[in-house]
Amino acid sequence: MKVAVVNSFSVKDIKIWSGIPFHISKMLDAVFGETNIVYISIPIKRNLVSYLKGFYFNRIRHKNYLSWADNSVVEFNRNAFKCVRDGNFNLIITFESFLIPLLFNKKSKVFLWTDATFHNLLNFYSYVSNLSAYTLKYG
Repeated sequence: MKVAVVNSFSVKDIKIWSGIPFHISKMLDAVFGETNIVYISIPIKRNLVSYLKGFYFNRIRHKNYLSWADNSVVEFNRNAFKCVRDGNFNLIITFESFLIPLLFNKKSKVFLWTDATFHNLLNFYSYVSNLSAYTLKYG
C-alpha cells in the first residue's frame, strides 16, 4: 500500500501542534513501513486577491481574515498539489481540512485526521475570534 501524508507544514517537526503530527507519523511508519509512506510538505501560497481581502478585513473592518479559508487561495494552489493528485497513492492523509479539495482524485482515498473542526475552534483561540463574515462563511 502506497500512502502520502500531505500538509502545508512538515509533520516531522515536533514543534507543530504540540508534536501530534510527528508522533502520528511515527505510528504510520510502524504500521505501513517507512518505505511505503511519502511525506509531502507544500506551503500554501497566497494570491493578490487574498492580500487585498486581508488588508480590507484586518485593517479597515478590524476583523480577522483567514486566508486558508478563502476559495481563491485554494484555487491558486491547485497546480502545486497536482503531483499528489496524479501520484499512484492508495491513501492520502492530511491534517488540514482546507486541503481536501486540492487532494481529491478518483484513484485514492483521502483521509482527514484532525482533533477539532472549524466550528469548535471559533472564539477559542485569538486567531479564530472576531472573524469577518467572509471567513465565517467559507471556514
